[in-house]
Amino acid sequence: MILATDKDDDDDANNGRPYYQSSAGAVERVKNDAAEDEDDYEEGLVGELELEEEVMGDEERAEDDDDVVVEQGGHHELQPTDDLQQLRQRKDELTQKHLDQQHRKQQLKAILRERVQVELEVRPKYLVADTNCYIDHLNALVRLAREKHYTIVAPLVVLNELDGLCRSRLAVESRAALDFLRERNPQIRYVTSKGAPLPNFAACTMSEENDDQGLTNDDRILQCCLGLFKDRLASSTAEEDTCSDGVRRLRREVVLLTDDRNLRVKALSRDVPVRDLPAFLAWSSSAAAASSSSSSVN
Repeated sequence: MILATDKDDDDDANNGRPYYQSSAGAVERVKNDAAEDEDDYEEGLVGELELEEEVMGDEERAEDDDDVVVEQGGHHELQPTDDLQQLRQRKDELTQKHLDQQHRKQQLKAILRERVQVELEVRPKYLVADTNCYIDHLNALVRLAREKHYTIVAPLVVLNELDGLCRSRLAVESRAALDFLRERNPQIRYVTSKGAPLPNFAACTMSEENDDQGLTNDDRILQCCLGLFKDRLASSTAEEDTCSDGVRRLRREVVLLTDDRNLRVKALSRDVPVRDLPAFLAWSSSAAAASSSSSSVN
């Protein structure tokens, strides 16, 4: 995802300074945002495919060698049938994996082609973090909540996952995360997987998710972001969908924070802005510094 600053018609904007709107922070103009975020993913995928092709070649050569007739004591014997079967089974497994990865690669390319004509204008205001963010980057979330520029939105599925982790080797981290989410902090909101708001933390303990749809937890987190686009938490003006010059322009106030690559690809395919938390925190800090510098100049 490419971070950039929006420009307005005023002098400050024309001088290249970031444009800010209320307490949401800097405007983030994202053009072809899928490409940069997933470059390393595609490179890794291509590398793995090349490696598997090499392994498949070795297996095929080994199989050809096993078909050679060996002369021993005037009699012709074939290599054991079990070896041939194992090689063929291994080759079939590699071939299937190869096809599966090619399919994933084609899906990713389709997403990138589709998003060439999409431009997102992101005004970060509501941050939806997945469970791993609370385990691995809790201090960063605490910092973002204290800065009061953003609202931390905690989906019910994340709260349930953290509660389950309290009985695992990550008990200390998950309890600390739940303690943070229990705070009476106006910068913390609780929602269902459909983005419907819950009044307080206590209401979360009495709510249950509907499992009829067979969604994974990652799907529910993404569903929460999509629900927030339509919910009263996110203003309708932030979700304008305009089209000109063949470019579809979207405005977003909700940002998904996750390190999970599969979830990030899914989010990009649904036009949901997504960053890993350290990268977002670094951008937020630089935006705040730019704002402070602009204020001092004025």
